[in-house]
Amino acid sequence: MPGTESMVLEVLNPTEDLCRSSCWGDFDIPNQRTLAIVSNKDEETEFEEGCVFVLKGQHDQSAGLEVERVIPISNGFSISMAQAKLPTVHFQSPTVTNSLHEQPRSGFNVTIELREASQTESSSFFTSDIQSLRSVLGECRRLREPSEPGSASNFQATPGFKWLLPYIAQNASAPGFPLVPRDLRHAVRPFHERLSSASAGFPGNGISDIHLLRDEWIHTRARSRACRGKHGLRIRVGSFNVNGQLPSQDLSVWVRGSRPAAGNPIIPPLKQVSPLSLGEVASDPLEKVQAPAGTGETKNDRAPSLASVSTLVNPTDPSDASQTDMDPDVFVLGFQELDLSTEALIYSTSTTREDAWCMAVFASLGEKAIMYEKVASRQLVGILIVAIVKKSLKSRFTNAQTCAAGAGILGIMGNKGATAMRMEFRPPLDDDADIESVAPISLTFVNSHLAAFDEMFEKRNSDFQDLSKRLVFGSGSVQARDSELDSVSAPIQVYECDALFWMVNLNYRLNLPDGHVRDILSSEQWDNKYDTLLKYDQVFQVLLGARFHMASHCSTYRFSPGIPRDKMGYDTKRKPAWTDRILHLVNPTTGLCQMSYSGFPEITMSDHRPVGADFHLTTDILHIGLYEAEARHLHEKIGPMGGASQARPSLKIDNPSVDLGTVRYKRRVSRTLNLENTGDIPCAYRFVPLQLNSPIHPEWLEVSPIAGIILPGEAGVVDITAFVDNHAASRLNVSGRELDVTLILHTMLGKDHFISVTGKYDYTCFANTVSRLVRLPGPIRSLDSPKDLLPVANAVNAPREIMRLIKWMMANTTLAVEGVISEIRETAEASICRAYGSTLLQLLESLAEPIVPVSLHPQCAQMTSRDEAFELLEEFPAASVNIWISLTAFLHFVGQTSKDANKVFHIATTFAPVLLKSDPYTLSPTSITLHDKRDFLMFFIG
Repeated sequence: MPGTESMVLEVLNPTEDLCRSSCWGDFDIPNQRTLAIVSNKDEETEFEEGCVFVLKGQHDQSAGLEVERVIPISNGFSISMAQAKLPTVHFQSPTVTNSLHEQPRSGFNVTIELREASQTESSSFFTSDIQSLRSVLGECRRLREPSEPGSASNFQATPGFKWLLPYIAQNASAPGFPLVPRDLRHAVRPFHERLSSASAGFPGNGISDIHLLRDEWIHTRARSRACRGKHGLRIRVGSFNVNGQLPSQDLSVWVRGSRPAAGNPIIPPLKQVSPLSLGEVASDPLEKVQAPAGTGETKNDRAPSLASVSTLVNPTDPSDASQTDMDPDVFVLGFQELDLSTEALIYSTSTTREDAWCMAVFASLGEKAIMYEKVASRQLVGILIVAIVKKSLKSRFTNAQTCAAGAGILGIMGNKGATAMRMEFRPPLDDDADIESVAPISLTFVNSHLAAFDEMFEKRNSDFQDLSKRLVFGSGSVQARDSELDSVSAPIQVYECDALFWMVNLNYRLNLPDGHVRDILSSEQWDNKYDTLLKYDQVFQVLLGARFHMASHCSTYRFSPGIPRDKMGYDTKRKPAWTDRILHLVNPTTGLCQMSYSGFPEITMSDHRPVGADFHLTTDILHIGLYEAEARHLHEKIGPMGGASQARPSLKIDNPSVDLGTVRYKRRVSRTLNLENTGDIPCAYRFVPLQLNSPIHPEWLEVSPIAGIILPGEAGVVDITAFVDNHAASRLNVSGRELDVTLILHTMLGKDHFISVTGKYDYTCFANTVSRLVRLPGPIRSLDSPKDLLPVANAVNAPREIMRLIKWMMANTTLAVEGVISEIRETAEASICRAYGSTLLQLLESLAEPIVPVSLHPQCAQMTSRDEAFELLEEFPAASVNIWISLTAFLHFVGQTSKDANKVFHIATTFAPVLLKSDPYTLSPTSITLHDKRDFLMFFIG
């Protein structure tokens, strides 16, 4: 580009040197970018820092270039290239302005990455200028190396790169805040985890952090001000492994699902699960009572609530007019094993099977079929995904794309793999508004089929992660077949959307013996049998990066007609399992409420049973023009943020000492910290730990927000909350009562503030150990220090707290246990009894160590008689023996006096997993099955 270097020099300050510049990008001028390698050398230390400037032309060409992005050449910087061919020209497109002979036939894709902490930011470019590319790579390599022997050009370790501030603050363009969805795996992460590593005295990458905070601040506020309401979208998703069969049954129960009375949810609130935390999000009765009134908040010991990621909405909000129509707006159905023929692995061009299943789907809609139309589909051998939308909404669905990737034979064949679909939906603004003026929401649906058999666990994990990378729209993808929707061509990953739905035959199995699984499924003696089994599901041993609801239906695999089956209809040669799942992940700015998740045993044509789920998605109605105007206004308002004026932010804290008062087990205590910006420039702040890679605050403390921006003359509030769960209590119970924490609030490019948080912890018998409880000289809250315990020789026979509960229940035998085991008549007395029984179970389960030591579990499983079991008690710790004898005597009496012949089995299945507690997700030599635990307890209460 003639005059490129002179145009770049006009942007730079006199203190910076232009090392190299090159004009890269697409052939369309609006997409063209100029990359300039710029350096700055400190006159005193002669320390040189380099940066890649990404510049673009302004709308007024005479105005020259403007800085779009700056990428520091630091230790986290890398640049790579790969040869690539240009995309084929679409001659039918009226927008093509370059003739074929004017375009080079090959070039290079260049990728620049900047890794900071656990986050990687990437930018990609294309160039055919080989000479300039060689020069740019050479300059980047030179600036990336240490400036002199023994020194390190570490962007995060040095508080340098301040010379970039004028370009970030003054020259960055406001349109740099597009409404383009981020990768969902990053979007759901807490914002502070995207910032650079920092600690007291180690500010980290202040420039980059300010950039991130500023962008988030502008985007959030511009989005809020441009919102013109909410719009709901009903989505029904289904998955069905058809085992090569053609439709031979009515599919209406699966396709349409069951519907509730108007105004009621389809099913009661579902238990929510996050494989990221490997735990079940279960509500705690104590916690529900302790949550602040009106907040609806709950806290769990093992996993964050799904509500922290997906904003739950009220599906019957009267302000949403669409709620009068209960029919789904969108159906997306995934089929696996559609075609099992050998020929299909080699070539498959016929749509016969797809047409047959689509016809069956429309037939299942009955009289409402006329309301819908198929808009897109994609098939890979036997893996088919189909989208059907309401005709009245079809015009609002645009940019449909599909892609596919094989993971079967040789790792590429399509007998295993995935098909995916992406489309955008623009909610209505008003009757007169142009549809293009509303920001779209992007929806991605993936249908996949992973490797079978128990021993293929690692293969399934690998394939899931591999497919997540290989499924790319716009790179080798095709326009959705049978679709009249517009197509797009930019490469997009499956996670780059607002909402992702993954219909999948995961094929994960249960880590339990076959016979035990069948016994629990068929028995009426196991309470919460599905929850019990699903704790041993392999799915909890992997990080899928998505959320799903626990199944409340019978396992969906395997049913095989014509071969030996058990009394439930399962194939006797294959262990029953929940192989078919529906996963989802959603952007925090989008509301998603899962209304149902069910299996459909009525459909028996295949060896699998189909599953289906209903979702209600709520999105903001955003006016694009208003959003862009607000973003520009906020960009101007936020000002230079330190810029060339070298001003420093000034932050005032009204009271740097926070007293929490008394902190108790599972009781929330909240205080506020008031901040005020007393300076002349915006102040960006963040809380940092004392040392790198250490937590910002202890696990029992929460700080929100943990980072933010305050404008001059304005104030902000930080909430500081204490909440002690089982894990935290197990640590606090063995430390001093006095709580003393120092929080470090770092003002970026400014000074650190130290905030003292104090309180007094009330010891609790929960989350303690039996060996400590028997050494208490009195009530545990009377302890002044953990050192005030009785000598081991003076320990009592059994913990007083546990024995008091057992003695009270002995005096109220029938109601006490029935209140735990089954539903009973609601009376004041029954409620008290149920509370005692529930408290005993919670106390036993919270103990840091089980009543029966884990080392003895294998011996418990080997017991064959009551006499052997009683002899084993001699190896129990003395306190555990006394608890075991008292509790089992009580449970034995309840079982013998009950009129219910199965009562003793119900009691055993409830108490055995608690008394012989172990981690179901960790298999070790000491692991024993649920049956082994139950059978050992039965020797004492049966």
